This record gives sequence, C-alpha cells and structure tokens, in this order.
Amino acid sequence: MVKTAAAYIRVSTSDQMEYSPDSQLACILEYARKNGYRLPEEYIFREEDGVSGRGAEKRTEFRRMIAVAQRRPRPFDCILLWKFSRFARSRADSVLYKTMLRRRGIDVISVSEPLGGEKTSILVEAMIEAMDEYYSVNLAEEVRRGMKEKVSRGEPVTAPPFGYRLREKHFVPEPREAAAVRLVYAGFARGVSPAELAEKLNAAGLCTRRGGRWEARGIRYLLKNPVYRGALRWNPNGSLGRGPKKEETLLTQNCHGPIVSEPLWDAVQSRFCPEITRRRTAPPYMLCGLVYCSNCGSLLVPSSSGSMQCSGYSHGLCRVSHCISTAKLEAMVTVLLEKDLQATSLRILPLSTAEKQEEYTLLRRQGEQEQSRLSRLREAYLSGAEPLKEYLRERKKIEDTCRTLQLELKRTAGRPQEKGVETTNLIQLLRGNEIPPDRKNILLRALIQKIIFDRKANCIRLYYK
Repeated sequence: MVKTAAAYIRVSTSDQMEYSPDSQLACILEYARKNGYRLPEEYIFREEDGVSGRGAEKRTEFRRMIAVAQRRPRPFDCILLWKFSRFARSRADSVLYKTMLRRRGIDVISVSEPLGGEKTSILVEAMIEAMDEYYSVNLAEEVRRGMKEKVSRGEPVTAPPFGYRLREKHFVPEPREAAAVRLVYAGFARGVSPAELAEKLNAAGLCTRRGGRWEARGIRYLLKNPVYRGALRWNPNGSLGRGPKKEETLLTQNCHGPIVSEPLWDAVQSRFCPEITRRRTAPPYMLCGLVYCSNCGSLLVPSSSGSMQCSGYSHGLCRVSHCISTAKLEAMVTVLLEKDLQATSLRILPLSTAEKQEEYTLLRRQGEQEQSRLSRLREAYLSGAEPLKEYLRERKKIEDTCRTLQLELKRTAGRPQEKGVETTNLIQLLRGNEIPPDRKNILLRALIQKIIFDRKANCIRLYYK
C-alpha cells in the first residue's frame, strides 16, 4: 500500500545557509519518489514570507498543517522536511507538536538527516533539536550585538520614520514630510490636540510611513520620538514609544540632522510631562548636528572640556581623533562662510516665518486636492455612476471644506511678516551674542547641509543646500 506524505517548507529571513523553497521541495520530492510516498499538491505547506521557527504563532501554514493532521481519518502518514530545523527551532515546540503528531501515527522525517530505526536515534534527534535551538538563540544575540554597535556609532538599524529618508547610512530630512513634522510640533506646542493634528495631515493627503491614515496615537508617538531632534533610540528587547520606558533603551545623541529645534522639542515634551524638566546632555551650540568626521563619517559632538570630538572615536569605532576646540571650529566655519558669501546676496527667513509659509503651502495643496475631488465627483454624477442625492450631499461637504480652507489661507496670509536675516549681517550674528547658539544653528541649517572636518589637514569643507 502506497503511503501518503505531507511536506512542510520554510525559509527564515535570518538564515543564510538554507535552501530556497523550490530547492527544499525538490529534495523532498526526490525522497518521496525513492521511498514510495505519494505527495499530493494539497498537502504541500509553504511559508512564503520568511518567518522564524522559534514559535508557531506567526507560521500560518504550520498551524494549518497541524489542523489538517487532526482530521479523521488520518490524511497523511508522515511529514517530510528538508531539515528538522524547518519544523521548529525551539525544543519545547518540537517536542509538543511531534508528540501530538505521533499520537495520530504521523512521523516527522528529515530527508537530509536520516536517523534510522535504532533506539539511539532518539538521542541523535534530541541533539539536532538542541543544536538548532542553540543556533537560533546565538544568532539572535549576534544580530542584537551588531545592531547595538551600529546605533552606538550613530547608524540607524530601522527603516527611516516619517520625515526622513536613508542616505549613506544616515537619516536625512525629506522636505515635504519634514515640513509637516515641524507643523505638528509647533501646533501641539500651541495647544492643538493630537486628534486635530492627525486630521490636518490626512486632509493634506499625507500618509503614515506604512501608507495608512494618521491617528491621534501615531501623532503622540511622533511627538515623543527623539529621532526628530537628531538622536537614535533603540531597544534590543522590545518596541518603543507606546509602552512603559524600557531600561535597556539605547539613546545616541547627534546622529543626524534634526527636524525640530531643541527649544521646540522641550516645549512639546513639557506638555506631555509638565512636572518633569528634561535634563540636557549638553548645552546648545552653534554647530549642533552639522560637523562630520572626515575619517569615519560620524558626527562631532561636544564634550565638557569645551571641545568637540568624533562620536565614533569616543566609542572606539574610529582610529583618528578629531578633537578640536569648539570656539576654534566655529571661527573656522564663520571665516569660510564669510569668504564664500562675499559675492552672494541672500535673505534667510526666521523659523517662525518659515513655519507659516509651510502651513500656507500645506493648506493651499489641500485646497487643490479638494477641488480635484469636486471635479471627479461631478464627472461621476454626469456619467451616471453617482446618484443625485449622494452627489449633492458629497458636494456640500467638499464645498464646506473648501470655504474653511479659504478662511485659513486668508488668516495665514494676513499675518504680519517678520524680517529676515540679510547676508551682510549674517556673519555678525554668528560672531556676536545677540542671538543664542540654538538660533545660530537654525541660521546655519538654512544654508549648510553638512560640514566635514579633516583633523589631519586642519581644514573644513562646507556643503551647501
């Protein structure tokens, strides 16, 4: 009598030495042919998306296979695998499900790890399961160690959040989304609720990083995420931001260009926890988040001694010290900037005016989208796809929204404009004490994308926007 077999195929994204799904199936089919098993297509269970074998919760095909195996009469006599590690990388899961299957008379067979029929095969199978679990646990530890090292030297280990793009191992602001982030922070600081801010982003046609609609909880997470002030936050043992603070959380400062200023960040955090005053790791300085090491590309950060040093060198990841007096580096930047701007006439708008212009642009874009919706609705009605009653109801809603937007545009455009900073007195402002260091940093960011400091040659290179 020909026996019936099932096949279970899994590929994990973290395993580098495994066969592809097609290669695993080819090995299983060859084994079935040589050993007289019939393998129906309906009993081939594949995990296509690449999931870990350390648990059964996310393995939908595995759970479906176990459910099919419980049917009466028994649907198949054995389950064929490329390796036992495909079945489970946890000894507890392996023992549980194999015991359950064997009570039904179903064996689990590895086509590349034959055990034989001797009683010693029990020990061999247990050793294989133990090695598989050890490999999985060890791999997870190595991955976490590598990720921790990357975060400590200012390199992200996650996908860029809303407002940023990944470029050359660092987050860089994406102009349109960064403008929206600044408006969210400024609006919340003025007292606007997260729910209202979410509606504004949705109305402007902006989606979350995963393409969904904004909700109040997503806005709260955005407002508490230190990535927007130039820091990287990572927890090796769990998610961040929406639960209690984890003690294992690693926070690395000055990793990339911030989207929001330190005063605005402080104002927003004080609204969440007014009784707690955030402790600064360092006083504000003019070159915050702008200067990079010429050797390893890490940011230069300030120290308590009044100097700046490569953050990679401080963590033992860069071999070249870039220690320099903060005052000296600021003077070098100011001199070179003055030289480059001698033949240039420009005007830099203050931060508050820039925020108003960004708000005006978002409102105007939202108005254009509403007008486009109105045109499409009209076309749908004329073509007979939209009944009159629905057309009139939707048209009234869109027209009411357009009137509200027009009022908001008039209010925004009617605000008194602040004077900008001319090129002629920009250098004087940077050298003087009329404005604080964080405002000087905002002025520099309006012009400069990054500064490369070469300690060996004792020179800097300015990269303008």
